[in-house]
Amino acid sequence: MYCELFEEREISLQKEKEVVVVREFLAQFGLLLDAAVEYTLALYREGRIIATGSLVGEKLCCIAVDPAFQGNGLAAKVVSKLIQEAGRRGHYHYLIYANLETEQLFSSLGFIEVTRVDPCTVLLESGLNTAGR
Repeated sequence: MYCELFEEREISLQKEKEVVVVREFLAQFGLLLDAAVEYTLALYREGRIIATGSLVGEKLCCIAVDPAFQGNGLAAKVVSKLIQEAGRRGHYHYLIYANLETEQLFSSLGFIEVTRVDPCTVLLESGLNTAGR
């Protein structure tokens, strides 16, 4: 469980400065902020992002946690908040693409493998109408 204090912020996608900070954080992980993103959440500690995640319809994406804070439950916190926001928007089925390194993390959060997209990517789902594969 996470033990560090952090501040949770919804990122305004209309504020270029906030978007640039998220893009720079994601770049460290080889991730790009999808242009279709509808909602982004960031967790901050001492004025810097330590975790983030975004939502595009029912797809959770751009989920990353600073390596110094991994293993403290921050990814679970981000996923939980994204699912809450998706539900608020009327989405109750969730998809996520994971690489082989993060597949186990998302599986531990209740996501079930749908298919392997290529040798390095897995599509997982959770929520209503999840086929109990």
